[in-house]
Amino acid sequence: MKYPAMMIKLRLLTLTILCASLVACKSGASKKSDEEYKKLIPIFDSILQTLDSWTASKAVKQDAVETTIRVSLKAIKDGRLGITINPDLPENFYEGANFAFSSTLQDPKPHISVSPYILSPFDQYPTITLSAFVHEMQHAHSYLQNPARLAGADGNPLEKYLYELDAYNVEARFILKYLANNVHYKITPFETLLARSFHENYLAEFSAKMLAHDMQLAAFLSSLPSKKISEEKMITELQKLLDSVNATEFNQHESESDTFFKLMPYYTVNQFLPVTIRDIYYKTRSPQSEPQFDFARTYPKLASSYQHIAEVLQAHRDMYFSFAERSRQYYKRL
Repeated sequence: MKYPAMMIKLRLLTLTILCASLVACKSGASKKSDEEYKKLIPIFDSILQTLDSWTASKAVKQDAVETTIRVSLKAIKDGRLGITINPDLPENFYEGANFAFSSTLQDPKPHISVSPYILSPFDQYPTITLSAFVHEMQHAHSYLQNPARLAGADGNPLEKYLYELDAYNVEARFILKYLANNVHYKITPFETLLARSFHENYLAEFSAKMLAHDMQLAAFLSSLPSKKISEEKMITELQKLLDSVNATEFNQHESESDTFFKLMPYYTVNQFLPVTIRDIYYKTRSPQSEPQFDFARTYPKLASSYQHIAEVLQAHRDMYFSFAERSRQYYKRL
């Protein structure tokens, strides 16, 4: 599959001119000129050509990685998926790319956007950029398969977390298959953690250390509403879970790491339980006929247990998020 430079230029120039004229760079830095943005176009071309050549060979087993990349590349070629330079994205390797689409589905073309920051040093740190592209391609693939479902995840933290895990899943497979054992590349600590965690525990370690969530607990909360059991049994299962979390004992002499991992179920429940509860409630009810869902009134015992979890988390909030950020920064080092 060919990606002529002129085709890519035509798709990028509109955005680069827009960025140069409308987006002010941060920290007082001068805005990049159109010419500076145009210099990044060959890097886009190199990235697309690399991913294309690696996955197009008939000798390569076609699995989730290849499907994600091939579908995305075809969508780019067909004009259904845009690639844009966005200088307003964070100036770091790990947040310098994203997938964006209109939540109202009014814009027919979603985009993978990247910061100039992660394109300029591509020759020095190619694995980060390639992995980031594959990650965003998986988001694009999910969207292209079912736009309405991905749009429906807006405002749903549990669905967003699961979509993010899907992307990390494909990214980890890509690293293991194309980068980890390639003598021409040296992967970063972040990529090492991601690949190892996928291989050893299917991303549970990565979820804990980089996303601060208990993956198994999140999976339970996601799957419970779809179980073929009564609402009463679902609530009983949730009550047992919350009772177990609330029975956690903390020791003032334990390490920050021990406290952090003890608090992780509190944080995961605090973030995701409201989604699970609403899904259970509306499984047998109509949002139109009963739009005002009252958690405390409908499930008072469960709500009380949830409130206690929120209070414990609040008491340790600063320590929890400080440790989580230090963990992320440790693995983001180059």
